[in-house]
Amino acid sequence: MAVFGGLKITNDGITLNAKAQMGKELKFKRVALGDGELGSSESILNLTELKNETLSLDIHSIQIVEENKVNVSFVLKNEELEEGFQWRELGVIAEDPDTLEEKLYCYGNAGENGEYISAGGGAEVLEKYVNIIFSSGNAESVVTTIDKSLIFINKSEIIDTIEDCIGEKEKVPSADLFFQELNKRKTTVFNTYTVITNIEIVANSNYTLPSQYKVGMNTLFVYYMGMRLAKGRHYLEVGEEGELSNTIQFTMENIPQNKELQFVFVEYVLNEEIDYNTLNNRINAIYNKVNQKQYSITTQSGITANTDYTLPFSYTVGANMIDAFYEGALLAPTINYAEVGEEGSVSDKIQFGWNVEKGSLLQFIRRGDENG
Repeated sequence: MAVFGGLKITNDGITLNAKAQMGKELKFKRVALGDGELGSSESILNLTELKNETLSLDIHSIQIVEENKVNVSFVLKNEELEEGFQWRELGVIAEDPDTLEEKLYCYGNAGENGEYISAGGGAEVLEKYVNIIFSSGNAESVVTTIDKSLIFINKSEIIDTIEDCIGEKEKVPSADLFFQELNKRKTTVFNTYTVITNIEIVANSNYTLPSQYKVGMNTLFVYYMGMRLAKGRHYLEVGEEGELSNTIQFTMENIPQNKELQFVFVEYVLNEEIDYNTLNNRINAIYNKVNQKQYSITTQSGITANTDYTLPFSYTVGANMIDAFYEGALLAPTINYAEVGEEGSVSDKIQFGWNVEKGSLLQFIRRGDENG
């Protein structure tokens, strides 16, 4: 990947920071990539645009990580790229709150450490999730426009789904982790539901659940495609605290048709220990993970897109036995990777849809017995 050594703020960025400190909105619009070269005497402070912009990308997510620092993420794909280019330039584009004009907020140039991005339609399919961190002054209001179609889930979002599990923040979600959380809270599961959406669920609209919960009392857990969602970030409970409700609102994005949702409704037991076997069986039913095993692998060499990769286990093709994670992000089968073999056959191969770099962290959950 191109090495930029940190982004530097421009004069326009300094001006936008000053406006933000006066209470105006600091709005990041997009990320720009280019192949331009920066002269030895040129100052980044004076730049108003990239030297040669070749690609404009939507922002996937934005987060204030420290008092004056912002983490912006974007997804770099080459599927619609008509011509390849040497990626040297990276700029974050913001909007002037007074004129609504685009301004180059900060900029970096990798120079000799750039990376060639090939055109789409060829043998190399590129899809990278990129995080960049830079200063935002002391802005109180930092916003952006998010493209809801992007498919990756940030590693921090996965970690947040199990933030209540003491000492387990670096592991992917599992039945055992969920059990630990419930045991710590002295809760017991009394009903679980799995729903396949028959229509698209529009974000920020009321969605009717198959049962009731107590608002604000942590009696509802929601899962989307096997990953636990964070209340307040991915969905909102609807109703007054303490009252019964059967409604929530999804806030993360529109949920397409034919997606799996799981709902766990819990009741609290103040001074009882939980029966492990009963609870563990309920949680395993949520994931459909019987005798699941977890594998963590750091790649010792790069993995070329659309070539066979050998797993440390075998599985039955088409039996939904694998969850695959890349750098903590849950991958989507058929979109990010493909199983190799005829449906129903036993295989130990998959193919990734992009080039996996050396040193990448891969994690797998394998479900089912040893015979597939």
